[in-house]
Amino acid sequence: EDFCRDPAAWKGHPFLSQASPQRRAFVARAFLDHLRRALILDAECLDPQRQARIRKQVTQALKEPWTFGEDERLREAGRAVLGDAPRGPHDLSLSPRSTLGRFLRSPQAWPELRAPLSEKEYGELLPAWLEALRLGGYIAFTDDRTAIQVRADALRWRRGEGFAPPPDPVRSRWMRFAQPLSREANAFFRDFYARLAADLGPLEGREHTGQVARELRLQREEAFRKGELACLFCSPTMELGIDIADLHVIHLRNVPPNPAHYAQRSGRAGRSGQPALILTYCAASSGHDQYFFHRPVRMVSGAVAPPRLDLSNEEMLRAHIHAIWLAHTGLSLGHSITEVVDVSQPGFPLRERVQHYIHLSGRKFQECLEECRRVLESDPATARYAGDWLQQVLNDAPRAFDRAFDRWREMYAAADRQLQGARAVIDRSHQMRVPREEVEEAERREREARRQKDLLCNLEGVGESDFYPYRYLASEGFLPGYNFPRLPIRAYIPSGDRGEFIARPRFLALTEFGPGNIIYHEGNKYRVIRSQLPGGDATARFVRAKLCRVCGAFHEGDEAQTDLCALCGTPLDASNSDYSERFFEMTDVVTQRRERITCDEEERLREGYEVTSHFRFAPGPSGPQISEVRVPLPGAPSGITGLRLVYGPSATLWRINHGWRRSREVGFTLDPGRGEWLPRPDEEEERGPEPRRTLISGVRILVRDTRNILLVYLEGKADEALLASLQAALQRGIEAIFQVDEEELASERVGSGTYRAILFWEAAEGGLGVLSRLAEDPATLRQAAREALSICHFGPGGEDERPPRPLAEGEAEGCARACYDCLLTYRNQQDHPYLDRHRARDLLLALAESAPEVRQGGRSREEQFRWLLDRTDPASALERRFLEHLYRTGRRLPDYAQPNLADYPARPDFYYETARACVFCDGAVHDRPEVAAEDQRIRAALRDLGYRVVVIRYDRDLEEQIAAYPDLFGPGP
Repeated sequence: EDFCRDPAAWKGHPFLSQASPQRRAFVARAFLDHLRRALILDAECLDPQRQARIRKQVTQALKEPWTFGEDERLREAGRAVLGDAPRGPHDLSLSPRSTLGRFLRSPQAWPELRAPLSEKEYGELLPAWLEALRLGGYIAFTDDRTAIQVRADALRWRRGEGFAPPPDPVRSRWMRFAQPLSREANAFFRDFYARLAADLGPLEGREHTGQVARELRLQREEAFRKGELACLFCSPTMELGIDIADLHVIHLRNVPPNPAHYAQRSGRAGRSGQPALILTYCAASSGHDQYFFHRPVRMVSGAVAPPRLDLSNEEMLRAHIHAIWLAHTGLSLGHSITEVVDVSQPGFPLRERVQHYIHLSGRKFQECLEECRRVLESDPATARYAGDWLQQVLNDAPRAFDRAFDRWREMYAAADRQLQGARAVIDRSHQMRVPREEVEEAERREREARRQKDLLCNLEGVGESDFYPYRYLASEGFLPGYNFPRLPIRAYIPSGDRGEFIARPRFLALTEFGPGNIIYHEGNKYRVIRSQLPGGDATARFVRAKLCRVCGAFHEGDEAQTDLCALCGTPLDASNSDYSERFFEMTDVVTQRRERITCDEEERLREGYEVTSHFRFAPGPSGPQISEVRVPLPGAPSGITGLRLVYGPSATLWRINHGWRRSREVGFTLDPGRGEWLPRPDEEEERGPEPRRTLISGVRILVRDTRNILLVYLEGKADEALLASLQAALQRGIEAIFQVDEEELASERVGSGTYRAILFWEAAEGGLGVLSRLAEDPATLRQAAREALSICHFGPGGEDERPPRPLAEGEAEGCARACYDCLLTYRNQQDHPYLDRHRARDLLLALAESAPEVRQGGRSREEQFRWLLDRTDPASALERRFLEHLYRTGRRLPDYAQPNLADYPARPDFYYETARACVFCDGAVHDRPEVAAEDQRIRAALRDLGYRVVVIRYDRDLEEQIAAYPDLFGPGP
């Protein structure tokens, strides 16, 4: 304050000399505090040379957890650079357009100004401003006077008074006030740190999560039993059978999703009969937590539901068939994938010995076929797969086995390429001068690459490793594996001596492993900084695509040039579509340790991303593979005339990360050569990129998977509240009749206008098979609607059974709009403001009494029958008799007659798209030897391509032949 009152210090510029001492003090404090927070400090402990000596001393004298990690980066001092002088990675700019420059030019800093200073005027003000601060002893210039730093001896250290620090006037909207308003500190943490924290010094707690290696988890459980660890911080791994007899207290940091989870987590305590205390923290901002805060009994008295599987799911069955096949090969895969894959050969092929044994001889193949057939025929749900499908899976098993190692090959190649690139820099430094920072970075990348290769090769032979061959094949979907996700995305964490990979399902990894996101692991924070590039260049992973904003369809590759949406037919222009050549297909990522978790962070950080879902139906011979159900709803709410269900088996589902929600820019900025993601624009915005780097902006990340999907369209005018309420009600009804958990069935609203729809997909590993039932069996839809009506507290006639009213003793609580007994769930909290059971009531009543029409190709059953008749061979009476028999007995009609198959020059008489089944009606002409030989050749080729071939003969009973395929044609009358 005294310095700001001295007119002699501010005479360098008329503007400064005329400013009041209070104004000078406010601007100077804001300016210097901003530099201090960015570590623009002339301090010895922040000097890189001094830090190298400190690191060496600490490493020699201390051990974990007090020493520095090998890859832990110490924060270094930066400089505030003047003009166009070169900037390093930690430097800030003082240019007129920088954050500090805009502040010093603004009327918020100098109220006398009516408009910001021009760049020329700022160029005259800045030297005088800096010289005044130098004379006051607050800053120091570098030797060449191209940059400044705050002097460390100018800092005042004092004990805090229990108030939160004021906002930074340079960045915040509070800059217009001479005295920034104080924010209220969190009273709990303030008192905790002041009074209780010192007493907790001797206590130690550790993580217990799926990210922790099994041996380490067991060690911690044992240390916890002995009292050497005071507490364990657990993820849902605590639900998985941990038995610690004298565990007394469990603290849940939020209310679990449902009573089953609560029962599992709380059940870890009090297992030896002693009393236990269960504490559950209810967040004030969470509608889910607050609901159960007022109704705790509903959570505490829950029951655990048994797990469920769809035994007829093809992916699950294929994995089990592969397991039987692998057993018949007699191969032992050992403990490392390098015992299976030859990394000394280009392309990393299977080892010669492995290639020999995976091709079963005729006798062994037949034994394997018979064993698989017995397994499938043991259950009616799987018996229909015991024919052609089984033969095709076993024929393809050697190729599928080889293909399952492709992702490992990509990861190994990426690590090897990183190792060779780092070695090249280090070797070059022995022959010529290379900047120290570049050599250190190369050494770090070399260590990282060696660790990754060690992990990929599972050198320690650990069965719990993601790269133990059997576990790896399970994660790739080749073998059964229900304990870990199929086709995951992995993140490399450089922790400990070797580092480790952690895996997430790809739809979850899209955000958890998003660029710049923070991953918390073993007491440290790691930031996602790089994507691994198996091909060496990120542009090889770019996808060119156009997104239809009207219906949500995804057009990829050459289809991205289309002017019409392939699904809804909408003309695609800039107003209703989104085109880009920079959709990056997500790969495994690499993280970098940022800092330890400290008391500065009461709540964990999570980046907010903008994520959308898009889809494309599987292609068929003459259009997309879909089944359609039209539901007229004459008694529905005003404006709603009907409902349309579109089921797409094996559809491709894309989820796209468009960038940070808080950013004005779309996408991320990527270094395509290194795979590195640049920081968010509002982070270190003044810190320029390294020189001579080629960067690509506007990159968006996508993941894809093949799922069965169901789209529900309302015909008529429907607002968002009605759609959200119907979405929640139908999902609860479907979960109830099929007895599935809400985590196993996902839903989201997509599209806009008349194409605004509810998109359902099966999120469970192994699938559920419930969506096909809804599309194929109209009675199931009515049943789901009735169940949803009951869940929403309405009787069969729509009478309200839970109106809000004063309660008598023992009476159930009323429900005004929605509650956790009906529409509210843990996962749909964002929709809570929309949900209203009364909005969905009339629609559910109409659905419960509806007469759905199963449509094929947009046609009713009668129309489909006539359409097929018109396309049958006029010379074949058997085709007409077959078709008429299906229609008369109420069986499933074919999708096409006489279609041209996309991948083989053959035209079956009839074709079932979902089942990929070709039906041939063989009259007497097919008994001729030359015709029979040609038939055999064509049909064998179709089976090799994965088609199911069904032959209907003229000389056998028609009903008997059709009844032999109930899974294809449906049950008889």
